[in-house]
Amino acid sequence: MRLILLRHGEHDKDHLTLEGEKNVKSIAKQLKEFNVAKIYSSSANRCVETAEIVQKLLKISKINVKKQLKERFQLTHLPTTPAEQRWWDNYMNLNYVEPKNDRVGETLNEFITRNYKVFDEIIKKTKADESVLIVAHSATTYALTSYIYKSTEVQWMKIGNANFIMFEI
Repeated sequence: MRLILLRHGEHDKDHLTLEGEKNVKSIAKQLKEFNVAKIYSSSANRCVETAEIVQKLLKISKINVKKQLKERFQLTHLPTTPAEQRWWDNYMNLNYVEPKNDRVGETLNEFITRNYKVFDEIIKKTKADESVLIVAHSATTYALTSYIYKSTEVQWMKIGNANFIMFEI
């Protein structure tokens, strides 16, 4: 089984830019050689638009949109409250438990758990000889990597816009 994780193309306000579309088309041409059988996508517009370009070029019948592949909440500004600062300080802390009455966003452990569930679902639906494309976000890369390597160490593995990483499992 081959899992290919493609980060969405360059975007502005959650829609692909012209440059983003161009880069995704280039990547889609590279993906032809892997005989992708299925496409799964985050529900974010930038991911769905990326998946649609690939779908068209690879002639795949449908895109499976999974809201569970959505990006982890990220502050769009520097932390301005003590709760935001605590969340930011613990962005990569698997053991951090955010106070329920002072909630800013999803903890790393919640994000990883959510991703593991959707990866399990995708793997169960994939045949051993198939290639599956997952269109998502850079944070999904570290979740998928830690899942595949059964690691409790979660390392940031940012991949650039419209780039992919492939796993043979």
